[in-house]
Amino acid sequence: MRWVNDDATYHTVTSTERPDVRRPSGRFDGVLDAPQEVFTVTFPEPGEFAYYCQPHAEFMAGVVRVAPE
Repeated sequence: MRWVNDDATYHTVTSTERPDVRRPSGRFDGVLDAPQEVFTVTFPEPGEFAYYCQPHAEFMAGVVRVAPE
């Protein structure tokens, strides 16, 4: 999965166990602190992987769903 910062605002891509509980889980934690900066994660197995932006946790969160091949 690839995230790109489309603005000049500091963001993170921080893993969490559940999208409704925004606490770092340690699986991944990327910083996007400049325009067009990229953070990439490779998920080795199928599943659902929740993430959020630490400074914007109230409204920036999501789930990556990886399907089996």
